[in-house]
Amino acid sequence: EQYRSMGGSSSPILKWLDNYRMSILTAIVAVLVAALFSIVVFYIHKKTMNMTYLQALASLAKQHCIEHNYEQAIRIYRSLQEGSGNATSVDIMLANALFNNGDWSEAELLYRQAVEKSEFKDPAIQLNLALTLFRQGKFKESRREYISFTEKYSKVHPELTLRAKKAIELIEECAPSGVN
Repeated sequence: EQYRSMGGSSSPILKWLDNYRMSILTAIVAVLVAALFSIVVFYIHKKTMNMTYLQALASLAKQHCIEHNYEQAIRIYRSLQEGSGNATSVDIMLANALFNNGDWSEAELLYRQAVEKSEFKDPAIQLNLALTLFRQGKFKESRREYISFTEKYSKVHPELTLRAKKAIELIEECAPSGVN
């Protein structure tokens, strides 16, 4: 009716569109909502798969460490670093593999970063840092880390504190003079 008054022909398609306008709009909106829902579900599923993949890689790297295949573990941990963003736990696992592979300077850097980060407070990391410094012949720094450890954790971790005190004694006995 509306089209005839404007001088147009009364096409059956136009009449049908005019009669079912709301139904058509509702169907279009429903299709768009379904498409948006599918995209969201796909994104969440993809993210979950990535996390599963990263966990599988971490397990594989741990297995390589158990088998003393540190170079392969290091390669995997480096790829995990890229995929996990700024995960301190991955840095620590990489530092452990580097330490066991004899790459003490790089392990030192990662341990030091982990000790300085406030969200990750594992006292064993400071002991690993101290041992890494010792292995590099940095006896003064190693001794300072062990002393710092005993001051921070003597009440909370007495068994680890005993190890740290023993390490201090060994450094003082065995290291070149001037370490104190």
